Amino acid sequence: MHEALGGFEQARSDYEYVISSDQADDETMVGALLGLGLLWASRDYTRTRVHYERAIEIARKHTDPSMLARALSRIGNWYSNAGRYSEAREHCDEALLIFRAQDDRRGVAETLDLLGMTCLMGGRFDDSLRFFVEAVALLEEAGDRWTLISSLATIPALSGTYQSAFMKPALPLQQAQVYGDRALSLAQEVAVPAALSYTMWQLSFCVGTQGQCQRALNLAREALEIATGVGHEQWAIAARCALGAIHIDLLDSDRALLHLREARGLAAELNSNAWVSQITALLAYALVGCDELDEAAAIVSDFEPGGLAVGLDSIAQMWVASAALEVADALGDHEVALARAGQMKAAGCDGTLVEHIEGRALLGLDRRDDGRAAFDRAASSARENGQRTSLWRIQADRAALLSQFGEREEARRAANEALAIIDAMAEDLADPALREDFIVKAYSRIPASLRKTSAVPRTGGLTAREYEVAQQVAQGLSNRAIAKRLVLSTRTVETHVANAMSKLGFASRSQLAVWFAERPVIETVP
Repeated sequence: MHEALGGFEQARSDYEYVISSDQADDETMVGALLGLGLLWASRDYTRTRVHYERAIEIARKHTDPSMLARALSRIGNWYSNAGRYSEAREHCDEALLIFRAQDDRRGVAETLDLLGMTCLMGGRFDDSLRFFVEAVALLEEAGDRWTLISSLATIPALSGTYQSAFMKPALPLQQAQVYGDRALSLAQEVAVPAALSYTMWQLSFCVGTQGQCQRALNLAREALEIATGVGHEQWAIAARCALGAIHIDLLDSDRALLHLREARGLAAELNSNAWVSQITALLAYALVGCDELDEAAAIVSDFEPGGLAVGLDSIAQMWVASAALEVADALGDHEVALARAGQMKAAGCDGTLVEHIEGRALLGLDRRDDGRAAFDRAASSARENGQRTSLWRIQADRAALLSQFGEREEARRAANEALAIIDAMAEDLADPALREDFIVKAYSRIPASLRKTSAVPRTGGLTAREYEVAQQVAQGLSNRAIAKRLVLSTRTVETHVANAMSKLGFASRSQLAVWFAERPVIETVP
């Protein structure tokens, strides 16, 4: 109960009391060790493994097979998070065989849930969905709402969200959201903080990819608040990852970087290879968005020193490979990007993101027909799976491509589809500054001749973010104070101030302040 309510130290004390007791039998001892290991999984995976291994050592000497199976399934889950997929699958498979032989339906259900996660982490999405669906049926039968919430909440990760856009989805986003919404409803009923936070950040990845960015932001922010409140560092990392991914999608790389750098530091303390890999990929995406290509290339290279020689047998490696693909494309290394896309597709990573970047690489190599076919596959995949935030980017690029080919009508249709999605996403956002900044940046990706201009904010030629920074300058704030208020880096604020002064032909901050004071009021939200 202490653990469920976020009382880490109280729960730890209880488990350690049982473990140190001379009166605890083997079954009680194993249960306490597994409980303590799971408790530490929210803070330090190294300590988790020690307790799980001790539990297995005791269980192997006992005559009760189910005791061993519980320990095997748990350490299998640890191996998944450590990025050691084959060992994870080996332990969970052994546990499942034991539970089935014992006709222990609850044990089977719990192990299926962990196998679903193991296969997800191993990039085996179809197997993962099969395990989760079977687990859901058994958990409903057993009335195990805690594990049921976990299974239902994790299924959306198999649908091509921000976390897995490089994979072929096991089910469309809209169908996956049904599972996530049900998990959220159950989590709100049981009101266990960790379960509620987990469900919210998982669902935020799913709805955000569909273009429901405001709901995604709300879910991720609340998930972070809950996780921070109860000291669940793993879910705090996950919520920051979600916020980073959503801000990347909204072309707000500065805020994305702040969340992701914080998440990376926490993940290093947690000793979780899976989280570090995912954050590395998202950081690279955000750095590309800021045009910080050297840093993006460096963090990918540090994490993947073997380059194309590295195999792709886990989702952790696939995340980093997708980041390397993104960086190669941004650097204009078309041959490398094409080779990486081929490597990923050979490993089963033939999702929307890979098809899209492969199309750009092929066009960069002047392979027009092949590039166009790749773009068509990417658009079809995004549309079929409901990946609207990917679809507008693909269609914006297709519009530019078709316009170059002189195919004006088809280019206009692609541009119109992109613009419709951009407008819908912008209209959904509650923050006027974030909305205007997104519109300006997103519209700029569409050829000017195909672009609507009425929706672009009238801010004296400044972008929404430059206008917002000018507002803070007019209030007499320093660059450092502006950075703190707007959640930006000081260097970014300096760049915005310089850009605004250059566009307006000013030589001093005071001129910028006077200019803003004379402008009609346009509401912004810090």
